[in-house]
Amino acid sequence: SSSSSSSMLQSDSSSVRTHMLDVIRETFGQALHASFGDPARLTQRGFGCFDLFGLDVMFGEGLEPFVLEVNAGPNIAVDDRGEESSSLLASLKGPLLQQLAKWAAVRVARNRATEAGITSGNSDKGEWDVKEREALQNWTRVL
Repeated sequence: SSSSSSSMLQSDSSSVRTHMLDVIRETFGQALHASFGDPARLTQRGFGCFDLFGLDVMFGEGLEPFVLEVNAGPNIAVDDRGEESSSLLASLKGPLLQQLAKWAAVRVARNRATEAGITSGNSDKGEWDVKEREALQNWTRVL
């Protein structure tokens, strides 16, 4: 039936995503450890800063991911590949750029509130953390 094939596909995509995240964590975890020591201490940090990487991934016959390349400065332009590609690129990259802009606006407001002395302790920090998580929908914190 179509519902059983749909749930099997969803299960497969979920396991592929999980495996892909494991590969990415291992790749970046080794690099962080080599550069900064124990990456476990980074889990205490909020979203005060971030790095945006682009990964070129190829999938094998069994849907196992192979990271081909990590781009430290991924291309986020939507209009640099010609007019025929701009709508596709905008549909792929647009949500990413919108969420980055929303997150940046939350960060600016948070910093201004902190500088003005408007925030008061852990409850405000928790509220700001929630606003930041809401701004970054469908993002996965890898480390």
